[in-house]
Amino acid sequence: ITGADVHGKKRTHLGFYDAQIRSLTALLKALCEHYGVPKACPIMPDGKLNTGFAPKGFLGILCHYHVRRDKYDVSGLDLVKIVKDIGG
Repeated sequence: ITGADVHGKKRTHLGFYDAQIRSLTALLKALCEHYGVPKACPIMPDGKLNTGFAPKGFLGILCHYHVRRDKYDVSGLDLVKIVKDIGG
C-alpha cells in the first residue's frame, strides 16, 4: 500500500491478503455482536475514514492510529468497507 495517510503523513507498507480481510471481518462481527460494540468506525463528513484521532467519546471500531499519534497500524485498511460488510 502506497500513500496511506495517517495523521497527515503518507505511509507505504505491505498490503493485506484476502484471507486476512475475511478473518478480520468475521472477528469484528463476532466481537461487536458479543460485546455490543457499535458497528461503526470514525468517518469524515465526506464518508471517508477519519485517519486522525477518533472524536472524543466515539464508540465503535478503531485502529491504533485513532488513539495514538505514534502508531500507524493498520493504515490502508478499508475499515469503512469492513464495517459495511458486518452490517454497520
